[in-house]
Amino acid sequence: MRGPRQGLVSESSETCVKRRRTQAEKVGRIKYIVYKLGRLERQLKLIDDRTKTLVQGLQDFMQFEKGYVEDAICQDEVDKLILQTLLEVGDTGILPSQLSAKLSRYHMDRWRVTRRIQRMNKRLRKELGQSVAEKRGHKWAMTSFMHETWGSTINKTHSSDTAP
Repeated sequence: MRGPRQGLVSESSETCVKRRRTQAEKVGRIKYIVYKLGRLERQLKLIDDRTKTLVQGLQDFMQFEKGYVEDAICQDEVDKLILQTLLEVGDTGILPSQLSAKLSRYHMDRWRVTRRIQRMNKRLRKELGQSVAEKRGHKWAMTSFMHETWGSTINKTHSSDTAP
């Protein structure tokens, strides 16, 4: 005895099976690609946030290379020159007007120098939770984290240890 389903199966195999539309065909290819890119970007942001959390938690056990920190905070050669100048000045610091005078060929005034340092601080805080420079009075000076990263304080301690 033949059931009702057996008859349908034989009939459907004889006729052309309808293909379902894909999501890209339903909403449009470009909208679908934009949606997929958005999902991928959100996933990458989650992975990036988790990685930053891990780095911040293990920061006491890590040593960061100069190149890594420099790539994270410097956008152009002016930022690199500001960092180099702050390193040369040392712990005493430098006034923004003096720093802008050293960068006169780039037409930087003291407010732009201050804004650049603040932006570098913001980028490094976002990346590692540290600051590039700090205000000491009216002067800007590199933080101890940056001195350790650039190796300037390490050289000073080794030279004082060997001196009689």
